[in-house]
Amino acid sequence: MKKIATILMLVVAILVGGMNVDAKTTKKKTKARTTQNSKSAVDGASKLDYDTFFSDEGGIEIKNMLEIESALYKAGFKLKSSSTHYKFTCNGTTVEIYGDGDYIEIGIKFMSKKICESFVSKMKDSGFEYQYSTRSGIHYYGNKNIQMIVEANNVTFICESI
Repeated sequence: MKKIATILMLVVAILVGGMNVDAKTTKKKTKARTTQNSKSAVDGASKLDYDTFFSDEGGIEIKNMLEIESALYKAGFKLKSSSTHYKFTCNGTTVEIYGDGDYIEIGIKFMSKKICESFVSKMKDSGFEYQYSTRSGIHYYGNKNIQMIVEANNVTFICESI
């Protein structure tokens, strides 16, 4: 009988002790995993505007290459080449600059037509006026001696010195 009582007390002690141990241990909290988002694809393109490329001192003119390069770097663009022209890229948007003092061409290729339309809207708000469209869907805008040509998700600025 003593053996049975001892075994029962031992079982009860183990069970009660086990419950206490379970009650005292805390469950590990699951940590919410977050992924760090990189800059959205729109980021670099959304920072491009009239002031990136143009100056209004004495009438509209294209800024010098150093000023444009600085503005593009601030917008997150990186220089990819500079042999005969400058090519900057940022999250799917490409800016290429050709020319010299007499003739300058700036080509911008956006990731999507929607992003391009947003940029064109900013340019229209800054003074570029619609001139005409071709049957193939190319749209022409002008602001004094600078012409803006829009085709699909590409924008080209052409400036010929007066």
